[in-house]
Amino acid sequence: MLQDRMRHLALVTLLIAPGMALADGDWDQWSASAMVEYVKADDDRFDIDDGAGMRFAAGHPITESLVAEVAVFGNSLDRDERSGKDWQYNLGVDALYRLREGTVTPYVIGGVGGMYNDYAVGTDTAPYANAGLGVEIPVWKNRLSLRAEARYAVDWADDLGGNAPYGDNRFFVGVSIPLFGEPEPPEPVMHTKVVERERVVKEIPDMQPLDGVTFEFDSATLTPNARVVLMRVARDLEYHSDVTVQIRGHTDSIGTAEYNRKLSQDRADSVKDFLVSQGIAEERITTKGFGFSKPVATNDTEEGRRLNRRIEMKRTDKGQDNE
Repeated sequence: MLQDRMRHLALVTLLIAPGMALADGDWDQWSASAMVEYVKADDDRFDIDDGAGMRFAAGHPITESLVAEVAVFGNSLDRDERSGKDWQYNLGVDALYRLREGTVTPYVIGGVGGMYNDYAVGTDTAPYANAGLGVEIPVWKNRLSLRAEARYAVDWADDLGGNAPYGDNRFFVGVSIPLFGEPEPPEPVMHTKVVERERVVKEIPDMQPLDGVTFEFDSATLTPNARVVLMRVARDLEYHSDVTVQIRGHTDSIGTAEYNRKLSQDRADSVKDFLVSQGIAEERITTKGFGFSKPVATNDTEEGRRLNRRIEMKRTDKGQDNE
């Protein structure tokens, strides 16, 4: 019975949602979410009251702000005058667009799919479409986020009321987690090589962007990729024991100036703490957070904002101004 229902759902989804497949790439991590659902049913539904259910989804970013999701969810609908319930089983695809990044991330979401309806008097398969607003809030080391949504969903089910299409208000609350580890580390920023048993180390420049030093979303927690890069930085600093540096943090312009200044300072401090943990003397490193006051690209595009979110290392042993 369940296999038959899923075949119906998959067929309808494929027919009404071509072209919405997940993007193939390593731009960012997959994520998974689990949410409980409350359904405020359309008053035009025949002999139907409100209901509840569950929703499970897997998503992958297409761009920095746009995420594609595949979702499966089901719910019951209470009947007003007869005992028992009607059941709805849904399979669909959604597009989620983040309006801004921050401690609280609001987004708009919409999608299409198919539903299998199991009524007290029969069954039916029908398409649906929905759209709404949501919010996501990181709550634990950026490994667990709370997520809440309100959607308006339209379906064309035949429930004997003869009033299709129907519009339900659907409310979701749950959690989201990242999946499948971290991206592969890039090529090291600084290189070493061995020539006739002598270690040749590239000179540390006066100012150097630390490409590949990234952080968990909206936090100062280094990604595993960043630690790989910083281990190489630490080795070069260990070799050039007379060099002192300033770690400089920068952000994009999303959010308030004070919030971004603090975030950039926390991230610079996080880099210093890691280098110290690798054996570099603490007094050789200072830190400074500049927020979004020193952009290197426009903040009007996603690519420009990505370039502005950066960590730099500036030498201070030659009398340079730390600002």
